[in-house]
Amino acid sequence: PPLAPHIRRTSASTADRIGGLQLMSKAIVSNHERWVINFGDCSEQKAREYRLPYDHLVATVKPKRDKLTVQVHESAFWKHWDRRDELYEKIKGKSRVLVCPEVSKHCCFAFLPPDLLFAHKVNVIPDERYGAFAALQSNVHVEWAWHNGTTMRNAGLSYTTSGCLATFPQPENLENLEGIGTQYYEFRAAIMVARNSGLTKIYDLMNDNNERSAEILELRRLQVELDELVIRQYGWNDIELAHDFYKAKQGVRYTFGEEAKRSVLRRLLQINRDRFDSEKTNAGNDHRPERTSDVAHRGPHAGQETLFDDLTRRQ
Repeated sequence: PPLAPHIRRTSASTADRIGGLQLMSKAIVSNHERWVINFGDCSEQKAREYRLPYDHLVATVKPKRDKLTVQVHESAFWKHWDRRDELYEKIKGKSRVLVCPEVSKHCCFAFLPPDLLFAHKVNVIPDERYGAFAALQSNVHVEWAWHNGTTMRNAGLSYTTSGCLATFPQPENLENLEGIGTQYYEFRAAIMVARNSGLTKIYDLMNDNNERSAEILELRRLQVELDELVIRQYGWNDIELAHDFYKAKQGVRYTFGEEAKRSVLRRLLQINRDRFDSEKTNAGNDHRPERTSDVAHRGPHAGQETLFDDLTRRQ
């Protein structure tokens, strides 16, 4: 994947680490840029075999852990707190995974190799399909995320998989989005390399009405094509998206018009309601009654193939 080629776990005791700032600020996340000691779930006997990193933890981590009396998440000082072992099992063997920062100025998604140690500020989605990328990078999902997420002062969107991702009613036929997803992703990656710019800078340019370079104009064209194809997967051929520069709470953005935005959000919410009603009907009398306000917080209906079947929130 163009954002981070060649980044790999190199031994049982060390691992490359990726955080949200690296993800958004780098054209290519360099190999060995940041290292952490990572013994995973090793026993202390096994960890001692790696003398230098183990001794470093004895000297620097153990004294601090020994002083803790409350909120002790992990008693073994050589292990990370709050590991997401289930996630790493799910992504083992995949060629790549989708990631996005938990807090960012822009709602962006990218692929990274699965054998990294992901920081807690990086959301990891165990999906390697360009169709999944296309659905999430579309303004259909981006507008949903801004509507359902929270905003951080001077920091942008706080994107949680529970509030923004699991509630998103995916479009049908993700395989129809593979082509545009591939084209969009590879073109965006080429711009990032050519300009030596990360995702934040690229989307700053995308949303700048004064930016008229050929490559940014082409990226906007691809965004329109992607959005229109995603809309067609829902069968909403009557919505005129009217892409342009519009002022929003988070600043000026190149997206579809206010009328289209309201229509898209209203229809996505209706899909959630319909799916919730279907779940309730299928569950019969054993289903616990829920308030109408809870409907927007339900994911896709049971049995549907989704982007999120193996969803793990973050690391």
